[in-house]
Amino acid sequence: MTATLSQPSTLLRGVEDPPSLQRRRQSRSFFLPRGQIGFLVPAVFVVGRFATIFALTPLPSSILGQTSGLICEEKKYDESTVVCTFEVHKDWSGALDPFRTCVQGGGDEMCVEALVTVVQRDETEDHSTKKRREKTDDVDLKIGAQIYRSPFSQYGNEVQAVLLRHQDIFLGNQVAKFHPFKQGQAYLELGQAHNLQMGQLFKAFGDGQSMIRLALNAFESAKAIYSQVDDSKEDRDLSLHCKTSVIFHMGETYSFSTVEEHNKLAIEYFIQAQRAYKNLLDRVEISSYLSRKDVLDDIRMGWAHCCLAIGVSLISGSDDYDSQLAMDIAELKQTQEKSPEARAQLLSYGSSVSAENAQEAQLLFTDSANVFRKMIEEQGNRDEPIELQRQLANALQNLATAAVLQGNFKSGSEASEEALSVLMSILDQSPHDSADREDVLISVGEILIGLAEYYLQQGKYDQSHEKYKAAMKWYQSHRQLQALSAPLYALMSENDTLEKYEMILEDYYALLEDQSNMADADEHFDDQNEYYYEKNDAYEGDLHATLGALYLARGDIGTAQSSFLRAAELYESAGEGGNQASAEVQFNLATTSFQNREYDASIAYHHRGVAIYRSLVVEGDSPMVDGLYNVEFVEGVPEPVKESKAKERTVEHRPKKDDKAKPNQPIIHIDVHQYARQMLLNASSSKEEL
Repeated sequence: MTATLSQPSTLLRGVEDPPSLQRRRQSRSFFLPRGQIGFLVPAVFVVGRFATIFALTPLPSSILGQTSGLICEEKKYDESTVVCTFEVHKDWSGALDPFRTCVQGGGDEMCVEALVTVVQRDETEDHSTKKRREKTDDVDLKIGAQIYRSPFSQYGNEVQAVLLRHQDIFLGNQVAKFHPFKQGQAYLELGQAHNLQMGQLFKAFGDGQSMIRLALNAFESAKAIYSQVDDSKEDRDLSLHCKTSVIFHMGETYSFSTVEEHNKLAIEYFIQAQRAYKNLLDRVEISSYLSRKDVLDDIRMGWAHCCLAIGVSLISGSDDYDSQLAMDIAELKQTQEKSPEARAQLLSYGSSVSAENAQEAQLLFTDSANVFRKMIEEQGNRDEPIELQRQLANALQNLATAAVLQGNFKSGSEASEEALSVLMSILDQSPHDSADREDVLISVGEILIGLAEYYLQQGKYDQSHEKYKAAMKWYQSHRQLQALSAPLYALMSENDTLEKYEMILEDYYALLEDQSNMADADEHFDDQNEYYYEKNDAYEGDLHATLGALYLARGDIGTAQSSFLRAAELYESAGEGGNQASAEVQFNLATTSFQNREYDASIAYHHRGVAIYRSLVVEGDSPMVDGLYNVEFVEGVPEPVKESKAKERTVEHRPKKDDKAKPNQPIIHIDVHQYARQMLLNASSSKEEL
């Protein structure tokens, strides 16, 4: 499971009422492609009869400008960006068409394959708009430390629209006639436009680094203007709201960065904004401005997204915050209302996330979900609830993650079931060509697989298998979806490596091969060291199961599946086809079959694994809390047993190991095969003595 943070709402506040979020979403006229290209990843923006390709990495200078129909040049405002422009045919207007072009020069070639949405300018635009466009296209704008050079289409449609709308403010024309809040709003909108563009790039390509500097520059400009405002009594709440919006969006900007220090800054800004939003909410009843429906919704939405962002940071697996940030989080915890149940001592789930952080994150996600539920209820049947429902589903998915990280599978399944219901409602309401529809389809598949695991860990075996079967049918019906990295069973400790276990298996085979001429093929005696080596299919099965898990973790699906199949055969041969290790192999075979899109086979393997669990732990008991992990593990190695000179053999069984599971994911995650290490040591020792 992955903790995710959805795109925050657009917070535009000033003297004038901002455009609605819905109108802003409809105004977008660019499409970010999912296609593959040569050695860089482009984003395609369409403006009028020309499309602009933004390259996220620089092109070799040898190919710049070396093609007809595709003109590329490096823009001075950003050294990491190359802009290529090509003409769009009129008959493409309003349609999705595949686009491909190649640039050759100096032995280098760049090929672009993408889907292009062509949106032509309205030929009937009014005279004032056309005049303003022509005027702005002829000048460069210096905003803060950055210069925006014409044509502004190179920055994307959203940014271009803001530059055109507020050109007088950016040019410094008659600034005195604009209220400081109006001036600040212009820069705030510009930063938001960059963030919106970065969010789309990050979603499509996992990167939006090149635009972070532009967004921060815009927000710093807004911050400088707001800092000069005298918080008079009548403007105090408006001023606080505007300043809080800047803080929030600066956190959003840093959150797009892949730089660790930027991620820490993002959380610091979100914590500051969360406090500021809370202060504004506390003043709603005494403020005519804050009690306005649009303003109140904006504040609640911002506060909910801060809760989400902070919660995600708490369960991200990293506790490497600086001391000030740790103090900020500690202080934040003091302000949260905590129920006795949430504060109860829960099962330590052994992940890199502390139980305290997971508990705190669960509270924050609950607060966030409650805000979205309330806003959906207030909105009724308007279009806005679809966007709010997406945010609610995201909060619920994160809530499930936080609960499961504490071993609370019941709360995890409840949150996931609600998220699933919300997402199915979105699919019913949204058109089939909706840009976000595929994301919803992916989330549904992820939730179904998660629910299968959560119910399994509650001992609800029928529900577990039904959810898993539903997940496979879902992926079978939506074959464009990539298979999810499903739960991985029977992983070892972090010190275990593929190479080590391959060596252990090789040594095991070598020891048996060296003794192959003995009279008793299954019982071998080392005359010099007085050791017997006994062939043991269960032990060999454990090694293959372990190797399969390591291959699967590395993405080698084919080799992993072969290892799991061999392990299953060996367990059956050893008469241990009904034990826990065999169940783990069946679950892992379900995973490899899923990865290979063998959905029916995956369902069958999962069914076998569930059946074995049902035979080991009674219905309703948790395999993790009440069952498998509170009993001794039967695991070991045909460890050499030192004999007397009379060679009176003792019967050697797989030794028991009194140990509990130490999982580090919200799945069954068992620390097994410790005995294999002992075998390796024994084998090495024997060789040294020889």
